[in-house]
Amino acid sequence: MNCEEAQELLDAYSLGALEKPETRRVEKHLSSCSDCRLLHQQAAETAALLALAAPLRRASPALRLRLRQRVLPRPALNWLPAPRLSWATAAAMLVVVSLGALAWGGFLQTQVNDLKTDSDRFAVLYGELERRGETVDVLQKASPTPPSARRTSRV
Repeated sequence: MNCEEAQELLDAYSLGALEKPETRRVEKHLSSCSDCRLLHQQAAETAALLALAAPLRRASPALRLRLRQRVLPRPALNWLPAPRLSWATAAAMLVVVSLGALAWGGFLQTQVNDLKTDSDRFAVLYGELERRGETVDVLQKASPTPPSARRTSRV
């Protein structure tokens, strides 16, 4: 950027009215040009005094209302209320979760009981086979101890 281009943009730069790319270009030029820095300093002083040059007036009620309507955030999705968790809802959710946990525990206990019943049946069948001397070779190969050493008392 040359001095002529920078000087055209200095007033807008002093007011903060330039876009970011233009601002960067002007700042880069000001860092290397003392003449434009002096002009910028004068423009900045003028911009600071500009706010004091206008007389203060009270805004009309209609103008205030228009400004508030534009500035205040509008609530999004008025038709969708924000969820509120009441104590009753929390208690109901706790009851549902507790019942689910109990049902799951009951299901697991049923599984365990079925496995115990199957285990007892196999023990009876294995004992009967052992009594007859018809022990299955697969069971003998799978167990590291002989069948006679595995006998335990059941309560």
